[in-house]
Amino acid sequence: MYILLRHIDKITLDMIILWSFVNVFMMDKLSNEDKMHIQTLCEQGLGAKAIRASYPDKNWSLSTLQTICHRVDEMGSAVT
Repeated sequence: MYILLRHIDKITLDMIILWSFVNVFMMDKLSNEDKMHIQTLCEQGLGAKAIRASYPDKNWSLSTLQTICHRVDEMGSAVT
């Protein structure tokens, strides 16, 4: 039983590492159009989590959305 659990844990760990690799290296940069769209949503009062949940097909990272919403709050624009 212990060997089986170790094997499952290793597979799970390998899947997490692979997902992290794909997520970091395959993530596209946001276009200015996407940034402006996110800016509009932030200005309408949506937070980063709500924006991400509304557009799951975009695969925007939560930290990127938080950064953009913070930039909109501080500077008034998502585009630098």
